Amino acid sequence: MRSIRTARAVLLFAPFALACGAPPRPAPRTPGQAGAASPPPVETFADPFVYCSRVRNVDALDARYVGPRVPDAIARAVQQSMSLAEGLPPAMLAEAVAWRCMNRRVYACFTGANLPCFTKANVAKAPTDPMLAYCRDNPEIDSIPETVTGQTTVYEWRCEQGAPKIVRQVTQVDDRGFAVEYWIEIRH
Repeated sequence: MRSIRTARAVLLFAPFALACGAPPRPAPRTPGQAGAASPPPVETFADPFVYCSRVRNVDALDARYVGPRVPDAIARAVQQSMSLAEGLPPAMLAEAVAWRCMNRRVYACFTGANLPCFTKANVAKAPTDPMLAYCRDNPEIDSIPETVTGQTTVYEWRCEQGAPKIVRQVTQVDDRGFAVEYWIEIRH
């Protein structure tokens, strides 16, 4: 009986206690709910070199990078390293450049030559269905064309006795799985 009276008294006087400045009781926690604070704000970067030094490896830019899609420093370095025409409009150059972070450094690729900058290299040694079909139709051919092998394979392929065979590896792969030949390190 006493506990019922006490409960009634608490219920009756709780509004007055709140009005007088008494701290409200914390809401009950559900199991597994820690006193979770809001997550810390995501650190953002407008400078590609600082961004890469902090995030280490990123194959595609994420929300942490808030600068221009292709900063002038990267566009100019690509233009110089590839001996691209000085008169190439900056907007056109920026549209044709991809960049990413590898081992805390900035790497860029010029897609203007129809290079597969955004795709990792294909290191599979098993022939694809199109290669098998091509070799059935061309049983002794010295080179399977890129339109059949795909642009990302790291191997040169041929048809031998109606089956695809690797001739040799023609492309090296970097630490992130991209073709080394297409990417240049951008220094600042």
